[in-house]
Amino acid sequence: MSRARSQRAPTAALSVSGNFGAQVRQVYANLATVIEQVGGSWASIAKTTVHLTDARYINDFRSIRRELMAGHEPPNTLVIAAALGSPELLVEVEAILALD
Repeated sequence: MSRARSQRAPTAALSVSGNFGAQVRQVYANLATVIEQVGGSWASIAKTTVHLTDARYINDFRSIRRELMAGHEPPNTLVIAAALGSPELLVEVEAILALD
């Protein structure tokens, strides 16, 4: 397994501040960019850890994730956090990839 820890995607989630669905979509777009940079695909995701700032977002998050991941549902740890690194952030996703 490999972590793309040194890879960073744009922090465009800040541009959709306050809109949970838009933030989730932006986070997954950023994640796709990083995965492509290391030669992976959605199928390369071995596990994710998701931090949400409010439990009320769980169903919306799961619905959007299912749509964007197109049937690939790796093991996931979901954490409800009081806050993330910036007050306007509502979601954070960390992915562990299995690359050849």
